[in-house]
This record gives sequence, C-alpha cells and structure tokens, in this order.
Amino acid sequence: MLFTAELRRAFAAHGKVSDQALGELRYLHLEPCRVLGYDVPRGTTTLMNVWPLGLDERYWPGDPDEFRPERFEAEDVADVDFKGADFELLPFGAVQGGRQVCRCIPGTLYLRHWRRMCPGIGFGVANVKVALASFLFHFDWEAPAELDITESFGITVHRKSDLTLRPIQRMPVSSVRDVEVFMS
Repeated sequence: MLFTAELRRAFAAHGKVSDQALGELRYLHLEPCRVLGYDVPRGTTTLMNVWPLGLDERYWPGDPDEFRPERFEAEDVADVDFKGADFELLPFGAVQGGRQVCRCIPGTLYLRHWRRMCPGIGFGVANVKVALASFLFHFDWEAPAELDITESFGITVHRKSDLTLRPIQRMPVSSVRDVEVFMS
C-alpha cells in the first residue's frame, strides 16, 4: 500500500510517530483533482446543497420550516429510517446562512443559530491520525482466511459483519511516549 510505505519511510528515521512528520506525508494530503469536469484545487472545501432537501414539501407537507413532531405520528411515516437511507430527513439539520435548521426528527433538538459542527473535530481528527499512523508504523495486519465482504446499506455503505485483523508486530513499541502528543 502506498500510504503505509510512505508512512514507514517518514517515521523510520525517528522510530516514532510525530505530528511534524504527519504533515509531510504527501499521500495523506493529495493534490488537486478533477470532479465532473471541474478542477478542484488542493484545500478546497466542497459543499452539497442540502437546503432544498430539508424544505421539500413532498417530505414536509404544508409548512416545511415549522417544527411539528406530530408529522411522524401517521402510519405511513412511523417506520421512516431517519438514520439510514432516507436522505430527505437530515437528522442533524442543515446550516444555511449561519442558521441551523433541524427538523422534527425524534431524538433531535430544534435549535436555531447554533453551531452544527463538533467544536472538537480538529482535536479528534488529529488524535485519530496519530493513532492510525502508530498502528500502521509498528504493526503489519493480517486478515482472516475467510473474509466476509457482504455490505449493508444506510447513509453509507458498510460491512455487514465486523472485520477482525490480527496485528503482527514489526517494530517494538517501547512506551506511550513513542507517540508524540502535539499540544502546540
């Protein structure tokens, strides 16, 4: 795998994973691409216009901008999968012009003028990168002989059954300090 080879080359000199070396991984930070005939420069944030989905009167009859939980009492919508493939129901709302619009999905809150994104997303992504890089640097991974690749569908396609890999140590992990925690 290209990423694993690049990662091991970058960290081999230090013998440990570091934030500085993570930033230098070219494969992790790919360059510009072309999507549907449009050039997308590196670092471009792309957005999908989800605003019309949350205001479509086919799914939100009468007054789509009103919070009305009783919409889900009718028998024809009682079994709607608001966590799965029913994309018109946007369970966590959509941000339009800085305003949060969250529909009457059971288990969600109706909040306006609220930040939709997780405030700790940067910290979380950085921690996942360090952990994943450490796993790939210190171990090779072996899949079971019988591999079930059956898919299950929802908002994303995912494996129907868990994938259990066996780690094979390729470089000793001497301590937790081998994973440099970056707090700058």
